[in-house]
Amino acid sequence: LAINRTNKRIPTEYREILKAFYAINLVRRKHKMAQGFFPSFSGDIVSDNNAIFIYQPGKVGSSTIRASLNAVNKTCIHVHWLTPLPGYDEIWNKYGVTFYNWLKNQPRKIITLVRNPFARDFSGLFQNTDVRYFRYPFIIGNAVSNIYFPGEDDIQDLIDDRDLVALFGKPVLASNDYCDYCVKVMTQMGHMNYQFNWFDLQLKKYFDIDVYKYHFDIKLGYTIIKKDNLEILVLRLENMKMLDKVIGEFVEIEDFKLISANEAGNKIYKYLYKYVRENIVLPKEYFDCYMNNEKALHFYTREEL
Repeated sequence: LAINRTNKRIPTEYREILKAFYAINLVRRKHKMAQGFFPSFSGDIVSDNNAIFIYQPGKVGSSTIRASLNAVNKTCIHVHWLTPLPGYDEIWNKYGVTFYNWLKNQPRKIITLVRNPFARDFSGLFQNTDVRYFRYPFIIGNAVSNIYFPGEDDIQDLIDDRDLVALFGKPVLASNDYCDYCVKVMTQMGHMNYQFNWFDLQLKKYFDIDVYKYHFDIKLGYTIIKKDNLEILVLRLENMKMLDKVIGEFVEIEDFKLISANEAGNKIYKYLYKYVRENIVLPKEYFDCYMNNEKALHFYTREEL
């Protein structure tokens, strides 16, 4: 990218796309939050019109799709949001719009996913735990930055983080106070309805696809939407391991196999994750956010939730 974006032997239109990709990659390297807003690329993005666009809410299993496509050298683009990241409007207007127009104005296959909202919210508590310089008010991971518990015996170690000290007025044990904080965060996430609103805020806004107007086969755990030059595979994380063949046919790869990636059990916060999961007690208010949620019930039965 760094060389070809200035190579005058390459057509101008092609070089403009390369410049956009190069600028986006620089942003991603500078700021981890940009990884959700500015896409990652693998393969020959510009000349490969069959590049798969992996586009979905965060914490729903998309890293597994990306890793599996990368393993067979399938060109793909991976992003959570096409909305400009606050503070990066100038870069987005100069380069992101170029990328979006290129993305939209040609035939495209998109893979998007959903996940049981309770599991997704809990996983979201710990997102970016290992990134000290980044703060995001409703994701617990960013409030306990760089916390690492090396073993079960150390789970009660003090969390020495200025955000939590400011919140509670003193250092906080990874115990009842911490779980109470997690309850507040998850309840807020439930009221936000982030995952299911994402389809309106992103897929509908940028590609004019309203997934809620299309039938979703809850029993099979997936559906394929076709509209104009777009094909969209919508699938549930809970069914993904049984859908190798479906995904393989969609991306046109024989004997396609999924490779697990980004699992909590392999993360730096795995002991903290285990502790909170075993001790947190969530209120009825939180569960009500999804149990009667029409958008959630588009993908899941009440019994599955």
